[in-house]
Amino acid sequence: MLDLVLIVDWQQDRATGHDEVMALVKVLLGYGAESVTVLPSWVDFSQLAVEYDARLPVGERWVQVREEIVVYRLDVDRDD
Repeated sequence: MLDLVLIVDWQQDRATGHDEVMALVKVLLGYGAESVTVLPSWVDFSQLAVEYDARLPVGERWVQVREEIVVYRLDVDRDD
């Protein structure tokens, strides 16, 4: 599976939750996928992803209100 770019079509009406999708992403990256994109197919991407809540402390006022498309990849060139 080396160097493949994969898309996971995550559908809300299925029994698969966030934890199961993340476990799949980790397995795919572990087997050599270059990147894995998670596409929550039920989301209306014309709607805002975040909302401003002035009641919250500064630095926490932008609140995520829907799932987003996320691309995961391993950072294999990192020098720690």
